[in-house]
Amino acid sequence: MFQTRAKKILGSAAALILLIILIWQIVQSTTSAEPMTEREAADYVASQYGGSILEAAQKDDLFVVSLQTDKGEYKVQINRYTSEIEHMERFENNSRDPLTQKEAEAIALENQPGSLSSTKKRKDENTIVYEVQIENKDEMVTLLINEEGTILDKQVKQEQEEERTTLISEKEAIEKALQEVKGKVDDVDYETSGNLPYYLIEIERDDDDAEVQIHAITGEILSIKWDD
Repeated sequence: MFQTRAKKILGSAAALILLIILIWQIVQSTTSAEPMTEREAADYVASQYGGSILEAAQKDDLFVVSLQTDKGEYKVQINRYTSEIEHMERFENNSRDPLTQKEAEAIALENQPGSLSSTKKRKDENTIVYEVQIENKDEMVTLLINEEGTILDKQVKQEQEEERTTLISEKEAIEKALQEVKGKVDDVDYETSGNLPYYLIEIERDDDDAEVQIHAITGEILSIKWDD
């Protein structure tokens, strides 16, 4: 009887040891498994539901994958260790595709005549905004257009001509003087008065002589003095 009881105890102990070993192996295989990557999570969601992946991001032990299908946009939460989908949420379907750059430029040119200068695409607080610049005569107009096609802002900047600082040549000054007074050039002097640079050109004529003052930068005739 004692031997029978001993055999039962040994059999139970052996079964318990086998069970412990089996559980240990299962735990080891589970804990040693590599967690899925962000790319794998996105590919898995796409393979399950189709559509196109908009974004995938990790949040604690989950990957949150944004999915766009013809039925709308979905947020899918997938466990990075077990690969199980734990939650799925659907958002409203976008009835209109986001505005393209060409569409934004067309809206800008319809609102503001001129020639297209540049277009920049940027993201402001999760909203796509196009900054379109249009050149019109002496104005540079900047329009901000969101992805719904609404003009958010319009700015107009007057373009100023660059101030010319290069002097005209003595030859150019003589030509301008002779266009105004016909005769023979006797003398040319370059002078300044304060911030005003100018040429004094003396011209001899049969009946009288003239002194022509010409702006040395703009070529404008400032004065003509006659000597009887």
